[in-house]
Amino acid sequence: MTQPRQQHSDPQPDAAHSASRWEERYASVEQLWSGRPNDWLPELATDWSPGTALEIGCGEGADVLWLAERGWRVIGLDLSATAIGRLTRQAERLGISSRVTGRVHDAGDGLPAGPFDLVTSFYVHGGTEPGSLDLVALLSDAAARV
Repeated sequence: MTQPRQQHSDPQPDAAHSASRWEERYASVEQLWSGRPNDWLPELATDWSPGTALEIGCGEGADVLWLAERGWRVIGLDLSATAIGRLTRQAERLGISSRVTGRVHDAGDGLPAGPFDLVTSFYVHGGTEPGSLDLVALLSDAAARV
């Protein structure tokens, strides 16, 4: 099994620092994103039969909510407790909270076991900088959950 977090001997920002940055970003505004699902999701998945889904880096949950409104059971992962709180409240307002699970979670710590019928990750951040998520490893791990 591959490890999503890169290992470096240089000093690196830890997960708590990254989570803190995202938490500050979400907490600084009432709504950070548009509230609409990523354009690719409806384009690709409108006709798919509902099943179980995992959304990595779900933010305030527009993709999670879109899927759940169509009958999917969805787990949304994000570093920000504020973002997950917004997802959870919106799922309750829409009457779909029984199909939505929001988790404050660092994808670099691994992913839920699955299996899932669909795994999405439109906006997870990573890169080559020390402490960043290894996106190739993360997406390979995500694909193994399907």
